Amino acid sequence: MKKYLLLSLLLLPIFSNAQSLQIGAEEIVSEDLKIKRIAEHTYLHLSYMNTEQYGRIESNGGIIVLQDEAMIYDTPHNNEITLQLVEWISSQGWSITGVVASHFHFDGMGGLPVFHELGIPTYGHLLSPELSYSSDYQLIPPENLFDGKLKLSFGDQQVAVEYYGPGHSSDNIVLWFPQDRVLFGGCMVKSLHAGKGNLEDANVDQWSNTVTKIKQEYADSVRIVVPGHGKHGGVDLLDKTIDMFSNQ
Repeated sequence: MKKYLLLSLLLLPIFSNAQSLQIGAEEIVSEDLKIKRIAEHTYLHLSYMNTEQYGRIESNGGIIVLQDEAMIYDTPHNNEITLQLVEWISSQGWSITGVVASHFHFDGMGGLPVFHELGIPTYGHLLSPELSYSSDYQLIPPENLFDGKLKLSFGDQQVAVEYYGPGHSSDNIVLWFPQDRVLFGGCMVKSLHAGKGNLEDANVDQWSNTVTKIKQEYADSVRIVVPGHGKHGGVDLLDKTIDMFSNQ
C-alpha cells in the first residue's frame, strides 16, 4: 500500500490547475466521490458505498481549509476512495494536518490507513478501538484518542471535537468549526427526510438526550448542521433527530 500511495502522490501535478469552487458548487471527482463547497472555508466530501440492506448510500464528510491547511472530518468508506480524496486535496495545494473520525463504522474511519501511511495525525473517541475490534468491522482506529472535548489548531484557528454521549454509536463525536458556524454531526444527526437508519450499534434510549445536549450548546450559534447522510440544514436537523428518538 505504501508504494501505491507514494506513486499516486508523485503523479500529482506540481502546480494545481484546479480552481476553488464557489459556495454551493460541486465537483465530481469520480463516480464514488464528489466535493461540494458549503461555506467560505468549509467543503463536504460526499462518497458512495453499495450496501445489501440500503443499496447505494451517500455519506457526508468534511474538509475545513484555512491558510492552505486542511482538517478532515470522517473518511470515505475504503482506502481507494480515500486516496482519491487525498489526491484532490493535494491538487488544490492544501496540506492535510489532521483527520477526525466520528465513530467506528466504515463511513467514519474506513479510510484511516491512508492517512496513517502518510503520517497524518488521526483523532477519535477512546471507545473507538475497542468497539471496532470487538465488532465485525475490524477497522483500524484513530491513533490519538480522547474523551470529553478536544481542541485542534490548524491554520490560524481551532476546531472543537466533542463527545456528548451515545446515540448512533457509543463513540459518536461531533466537530464544531466556529469561523463558518458549521457543526458536523456525523451519523448521530439525521437529515430532514431520513429514517432511523442503522441501529445495530445504537443507544436509542440515550440518543435524544445526547442530541438535546448538543442543541443546548449550539442552537444560538450554529448556522449549518451537517448530518452523516443526506442534505445539510440548520438547527431543524437537531430538532428532527431529537423528536425521532424521544419516545423510545
